[in-house]
Amino acid sequence: MAVAFFGDGASNQGYFHECLNWAQVFDLPVVYVCENNLYMEYTSIGTVTAVPSPAADRAAAYGLERILVDGNDADVMYDVARTAIARARAGGGPSLIEALTYRHGGHSRGDP
Repeated sequence: MAVAFFGDGASNQGYFHECLNWAQVFDLPVVYVCENNLYMEYTSIGTVTAVPSPAADRAAAYGLERILVDGNDADVMYDVARTAIARARAGGGPSLIEALTYRHGGHSRGDP
């Protein structure tokens, strides 16, 4: 099984949708974790995305459960991740978790 982490901005890219579709079609043991810190590089995700939760709101389109959690709560993240990983290992296919958090530092070295 594999776990893939990505930011909310990636949810507007074609490969996000291709990966979810492929994982679901082939019942792959993957847990996708979207770290939604509310911003793409410099743009608020809400200004360029048609849905409030860019990953969780799109999960149903691929036959996945909508999982939206407080990404700053370590206990909640542990429980949700443990459940998704167990599901993948048991042959239950992919999961998509959207973890709401906030950017505590710059996006890159050039961003204070």
